[in-house]
Amino acid sequence: MFSLLLISVSFDSLHASGQSGTRQNVFVGGYVYEPFIDADGSSGVTFDLIRQLNQIQDVYQFNISVFPSRRRYAQMAQGNMHVIFFESPIWGWTPLAEQYDVTDPIVQVREQMVMRADSARFPRTFGDVAGYRLVLINGFSYNFAGFELDTMQLKRRYDAVFVHNQYQILHMIQTGRAELGIANDMFLSLWRKHNPQAAVSIATGPTPDYDYKLPAIVSNQSPVGKEELTHLLDTLKDRGMLLDIIPEENLIWGGNDR
Repeated sequence: MFSLLLISVSFDSLHASGQSGTRQNVFVGGYVYEPFIDADGSSGVTFDLIRQLNQIQDVYQFNISVFPSRRRYAQMAQGNMHVIFFESPIWGWTPLAEQYDVTDPIVQVREQMVMRADSARFPRTFGDVAGYRLVLINGFSYNFAGFELDTMQLKRRYDAVFVHNQYQILHMIQTGRAELGIANDMFLSLWRKHNPQAAVSIATGPTPDYDYKLPAIVSNQSPVGKEELTHLLDTLKDRGMLLDIIPEENLIWGGNDR
C-alpha cells in the first residue's frame, strides 16, 4: 500500500496507442503526495481532477502515471509527461525553466504539526522541535530544517524517523512511536472527513511550518496549453466541480490570486 514505486498507467503503452478515439492524449504525471496522489498510487485529488477534465470536454484524453518523485523532471524533459498538477516550480524545476509554463495557483496548502490529542504539548515554535521524537517523510524538505533533503544530515540534527507518506506519519503518532509529525492541512481535512472516529485522536498545532500555493506545470510539448487548461479549470470552478474534490479553505483557483 505504501510503495512509492507504483505505476498506475504505463507511459510507453499510452504513447504506443496514439490518440484515444478522436481525443488527443495528454500525459499527466504525479508521485505519492497526499491528498493529491494517495499512498495506493491509484487514487487522490489528482485522479478526481483528471476524471472531471475528461468529463467536461471531448478534445483531450487526460491520462495519469505515478512514479517516484525524483523522476518527474526527466519525464517532462524527455516528453513523456505533459502536465503535472499541484506542483511548485521552486521544487527543483529551475533547470527546465525554458521548457514549461505555469498556471495560476489552484490550491494553497499549509504544513502543520500533528501530535496525539491525549498528550499534545506543542512546541511554541518550529525552532523548538529538536526536543521531540519526529516522524518525517523521506525525500521531503521542511522549512524548519532549512529545506535540507539529506536524510543523514537531518538525523544528525533531530531525533527523527522517516516514512514514505502522511498516512504513516499519523500511524506513527497514533501508536506512540513518534511524538510529533508534519502533515499538510488539505490532507488532514480530507482524512478527518473520511475517518471521523480516528480524527479525534490527532491534534493540530496552531502555527504552520510553511504554506505554499500549487499551480499546474505545463510542458511546451503538451497538446493542451496553459491557456486552454486555464479555461478548463475555470469551467470546473464555475460548475462547482472543484469544490467536490478540494476543501473550500484550500481552493484558491479563480480567487484573489488571479
